[in-house]
Amino acid sequence: MGDVIVRRFDTADELARGIADQLVHTIVGALTARGVAHVVLTGGRIGTACLAAVRAHPLGADIPWEGVEFWWSDERFLPTGDPARNDTAAFEVLLDHLPVPVDNIHRMPSPHSDSSLEDAAAQYWADVTSVFGHDVTFDVCLLGVGEDAHVASLFPGLDAVGNSSISVLAVGNAPKPPPLRITFSRPLIQCARQVWLLASGSEKANAVRQIMTMSDEHVAPASNVRGQIRTVLFADHDACTSIVDPRDENASLFHDFKDDQ
Repeated sequence: MGDVIVRRFDTADELARGIADQLVHTIVGALTARGVAHVVLTGGRIGTACLAAVRAHPLGADIPWEGVEFWWSDERFLPTGDPARNDTAAFEVLLDHLPVPVDNIHRMPSPHSDSSLEDAAAQYWADVTSVFGHDVTFDVCLLGVGEDAHVASLFPGLDAVGNSSISVLAVGNAPKPPPLRITFSRPLIQCARQVWLLASGSEKANAVRQIMTMSDEHVAPASNVRGQIRTVLFADHDACTSIVDPRDENASLFHDFKDDQ
């Protein structure tokens, strides 16, 4: 699955716009090649800013959005519309403003009196298999990187990290609130053609270092996820300070976004 490619931007705003630009072109490429694009979204500050930048992108109005299907790699098990859910912000900044058929937006279940967390995870996995059958392939999976190097709701030390099945998992003991979550397993994340890791700010610098220097998923889950074709770390300057001297502008580790067009 290859090494991690780094795309470094000077600021968080430039980072969000750069991810959005790459995402728009990836969607267009998938629609051209296969007539459908499957995009797995993430939450968090940069994930949300990226979606807002997609809405503002000059090519956005020309995309046939009816061919795009949206998924989430994880969700907080909270009522629909709760501001802490990942999908709430996604609808506010992007999805409510696009002509996407409602059946193309695959929200993870919210709590109901007659269903458990495990039922909700099984229901989302059923949604995945109803669309893909036994050949699950997303075009791109966006993953925000946590300060502890977690991705989705795969936190260091949790049993879910080591789950080897291609499935959607129930997480009942997340170390960050809320404790109840639904998440893709690592093998399901790796059903994506491209996996994009998003990191912004100096508080993510250690996690970025772990991504680039280790592969122990139990210590740093973000270090051991890979896309089938490409794995890209999108990061701003502050998030990269632990992997190279930021004054070394000729560091071969980095590939500026403009060089990949």
